[in-house]
Amino acid sequence: MNPAIIRVRPLVLAAAIVGFLSLVGCSTTNEARQDTPAPWDTIGTVAILEFENLTDQPNASQAVTSILRAEMQGRGISLVPESTVSALAARKIDVVELARKNQFDTIAATVKADHLLVGRVTEYHYRHGLTEQSVVGFTIQAISLKSGKPVWAATYADRGAASFTGGESLTEVTRRICRQVAGHLATAK
Repeated sequence: MNPAIIRVRPLVLAAAIVGFLSLVGCSTTNEARQDTPAPWDTIGTVAILEFENLTDQPNASQAVTSILRAEMQGRGISLVPESTVSALAARKIDVVELARKNQFDTIAATVKADHLLVGRVTEYHYRHGLTEQSVVGFTIQAISLKSGKPVWAATYADRGAASFTGGESLTEVTRRICRQVAGHLATAK
Protein backbone atom coordinates (compact mmCIF):
# COMPACT_ATOMS: atom_id res chain seq x y z
CA MET A 1 0.00 0.00 0.00
CA ASN A 2 1.22 3.51 -0.77
CA PRO A 3 2.51 5.26 2.46
CA ALA A 4 1.17 8.65 1.25
CA ILE A 5 -2.38 7.26 1.18
CA ILE A 6 -2.00 5.92 4.72
CA ARG A 7 -0.92 9.37 5.98
CA VAL A 8 -3.76 11.13 4.16
CA ARG A 9 -6.54 8.95 5.58
CA PRO A 10 -6.02 10.04 9.22
CA LEU A 11 -5.95 13.67 8.07
CA VAL A 12 -9.15 13.23 6.06
CA LEU A 13 -10.79 11.45 8.99
CA ALA A 14 -9.69 14.19 11.41
CA ALA A 15 -11.00 16.91 9.06
CA ALA A 16 -14.32 15.09 8.70
CA ILE A 17 -14.69 14.79 12.49
CA VAL A 18 -13.85 18.46 13.06
CA GLY A 19 -16.30 19.48 10.31
CA PHE A 20 -19.07 17.33 11.77
CA LEU A 21 -18.52 18.64 15.30
CA SER A 22 -18.50 22.22 14.01
CA LEU A 23 -21.86 21.73 12.33
CA VAL A 24 -23.42 19.95 15.29
CA GLY A 25 -21.82 22.20 17.89
CA CYS A 26 -22.92 25.44 16.26
CA SER A 27 -26.45 24.49 15.32
CA THR A 28 -29.69 25.84 16.69
CA THR A 29 -33.09 24.28 16.51
CA ASN A 30 -36.58 25.27 17.32
CA GLU A 31 -37.58 22.48 19.65
CA ALA A 32 -41.23 23.43 19.79
CA ARG A 33 -43.63 26.09 18.77
CA GLN A 34 -47.31 25.47 18.92
CA ASP A 35 -49.96 28.12 18.91
CA THR A 36 -53.57 28.68 18.13
CA PRO A 37 -54.65 31.43 15.75
CA ALA A 38 -55.77 34.64 17.38
CA PRO A 39 -59.44 35.30 16.52
CA TRP A 40 -59.30 39.00 17.28
CA ASP A 41 -59.56 41.91 14.93
CA THR A 42 -57.39 44.03 17.16
CA ILE A 43 -55.45 43.17 20.28
CA GLY A 44 -56.03 46.60 21.83
CA THR A 45 -54.25 47.32 25.10
CA VAL A 46 -52.51 44.41 26.82
CA ALA A 47 -51.70 43.90 30.49
CA ILE A 48 -48.76 41.52 30.94
CA LEU A 49 -48.63 39.72 34.26
CA GLU A 50 -45.31 38.37 35.45
CA PHE A 51 -45.17 34.77 34.30
CA GLU A 52 -45.30 31.97 36.83
CA ASN A 53 -41.86 30.48 37.36
CA LEU A 54 -41.80 26.66 37.19
CA THR A 55 -38.00 26.45 37.01
CA ASP A 56 -35.29 26.31 39.64
CA GLN A 57 -33.89 29.65 38.41
CA PRO A 58 -35.21 32.34 40.78
CA ASN A 59 -35.36 35.20 38.24
CA ALA A 60 -36.49 33.28 35.15
CA SER A 61 -40.03 34.68 35.12
CA GLN A 62 -38.81 38.26 35.59
CA ALA A 63 -36.33 37.87 32.74
CA VAL A 64 -38.84 36.38 30.30
CA THR A 65 -41.59 38.86 31.21
CA SER A 66 -39.35 41.94 30.91
CA ILE A 67 -37.86 40.82 27.59
CA LEU A 68 -41.35 40.06 26.23
CA ARG A 69 -42.52 43.51 27.35
CA ALA A 70 -39.60 45.19 25.57
CA GLU A 71 -40.17 43.22 22.35
CA MET A 72 -43.89 44.00 22.35
CA GLN A 73 -43.26 47.70 22.96
CA GLY A 74 -40.75 47.65 20.12
CA ARG A 75 -43.51 46.36 17.83
CA GLY A 76 -45.83 49.18 18.86
CA ILE A 77 -48.27 47.04 20.87
CA SER A 78 -50.14 49.13 23.44
CA LEU A 79 -49.25 47.91 26.93
CA VAL A 80 -50.54 48.75 30.38
CA PRO A 81 -47.58 50.36 32.17
CA GLU A 82 -45.55 47.96 34.26
CA SER A 83 -45.95 50.32 37.21
CA THR A 84 -49.75 49.86 37.06
CA VAL A 85 -49.45 46.08 37.18
CA SER A 86 -46.86 46.34 39.99
CA ALA A 87 -49.13 48.73 41.91
CA LEU A 88 -51.89 46.11 41.82
CA ALA A 89 -49.55 43.59 43.40
CA ALA A 90 -48.49 46.15 46.02
CA ARG A 91 -52.17 46.78 46.88
CA LYS A 92 -52.63 43.00 47.21
CA ILE A 93 -54.97 42.85 44.23
CA ASP A 94 -54.34 39.38 42.88
CA VAL A 95 -55.29 39.59 39.21
CA VAL A 96 -54.69 35.85 38.74
CA GLU A 97 -57.10 35.08 41.60
CA LEU A 98 -59.69 37.44 40.09
CA ALA A 99 -59.28 35.60 36.79
CA ARG A 100 -59.82 32.26 38.52
CA LYS A 101 -63.06 33.63 39.94
CA ASN A 102 -64.11 34.84 36.45
CA GLN A 103 -64.14 38.48 37.56
CA PHE A 104 -62.78 39.77 34.28
CA ASP A 105 -64.87 42.94 34.35
CA THR A 106 -63.14 43.88 37.62
CA ILE A 107 -59.74 43.19 36.07
CA ALA A 108 -60.58 45.22 32.96
CA ALA A 109 -61.71 48.17 35.07
CA THR A 110 -58.66 47.91 37.32
CA VAL A 111 -55.94 47.60 34.68
CA LYS A 112 -57.79 49.34 31.82
CA ALA A 113 -56.83 46.71 29.25
CA ASP A 114 -58.54 44.68 26.53
CA HIS A 115 -56.43 41.55 26.96
CA LEU A 116 -54.49 39.93 29.75
CA LEU A 117 -51.28 38.07 28.91
CA VAL A 118 -50.31 35.30 31.33
CA GLY A 119 -47.78 32.51 31.12
CA ARG A 120 -45.53 29.97 32.75
CA VAL A 121 -41.77 29.67 32.32
CA THR A 122 -41.14 25.93 32.01
CA GLU A 123 -37.44 25.88 31.07
CA TYR A 124 -34.66 28.34 31.73
CA HIS A 125 -31.29 26.68 32.15
CA TYR A 126 -28.06 25.58 30.54
CA ARG A 127 -27.93 22.03 29.24
CA HIS A 128 -24.55 20.53 29.94
CA GLY A 129 -22.88 18.02 27.68
CA LEU A 130 -20.07 18.17 25.16
CA THR A 131 -20.85 21.91 25.01
CA GLU A 132 -23.05 24.12 27.15
CA GLN A 133 -26.37 25.02 25.54
CA SER A 134 -29.00 27.46 26.79
CA VAL A 135 -32.60 26.22 26.89
CA VAL A 136 -35.69 28.42 27.29
CA GLY A 137 -39.34 27.43 27.19
CA PHE A 138 -42.64 28.94 28.21
CA THR A 139 -46.37 28.79 27.67
CA ILE A 140 -48.35 31.94 27.04
CA GLN A 141 -52.03 32.80 26.85
CA ALA A 142 -54.00 35.91 25.91
CA ILE A 143 -57.33 36.27 27.66
CA SER A 144 -60.03 38.66 26.47
CA LEU A 145 -61.13 40.82 29.39
CA LYS A 146 -64.50 41.36 27.68
CA SER A 147 -65.44 37.70 27.48
CA GLY A 148 -63.03 36.18 30.01
CA LYS A 149 -62.10 33.53 27.46
CA PRO A 150 -58.65 32.67 26.14
CA VAL A 151 -58.29 34.00 22.60
CA TRP A 152 -54.78 32.78 21.91
CA ALA A 153 -52.38 30.30 23.45
CA ALA A 154 -48.91 29.13 22.51
CA THR A 155 -46.02 27.04 23.73
CA TYR A 156 -42.50 28.06 22.82
CA ALA A 157 -39.22 26.28 23.50
CA ASP A 158 -35.86 26.82 21.92
CA ARG A 159 -32.25 26.09 22.59
CA GLY A 160 -29.34 28.29 21.76
CA ALA A 161 -26.50 27.62 19.41
CA ALA A 162 -23.70 25.85 21.20
CA SER A 163 -20.08 25.91 20.29
CA PHE A 164 -16.78 25.07 21.86
CA THR A 165 -15.94 28.75 22.24
CA GLY A 166 -19.24 29.72 23.88
CA GLY A 167 -22.83 29.71 22.72
CA GLU A 168 -25.87 31.91 23.02
CA SER A 169 -26.88 33.13 26.45
CA LEU A 170 -30.27 32.52 28.05
CA THR A 171 -31.07 36.19 27.36
CA GLU A 172 -30.32 35.83 23.64
CA VAL A 173 -32.52 32.75 23.30
CA THR A 174 -35.31 34.41 25.32
CA ARG A 175 -35.10 37.51 23.12
CA ARG A 176 -35.37 35.39 19.96
CA ILE A 177 -38.49 33.61 21.24
CA CYS A 178 -40.07 36.85 22.49
CA ARG A 179 -39.51 38.45 19.07
CA GLN A 180 -41.59 35.63 17.57
CA VAL A 181 -44.35 36.14 20.12
CA ALA A 182 -44.36 39.93 19.62
CA GLY A 183 -44.38 39.49 15.85
CA HIS A 184 -47.37 37.18 16.08
CA LEU A 185 -49.26 39.55 18.38
CA ALA A 186 -48.32 42.62 16.34
CA THR A 187 -50.28 41.27 13.37
CA ALA A 188 -53.42 41.86 15.45
CA LYS A 189 -52.79 45.44 16.55
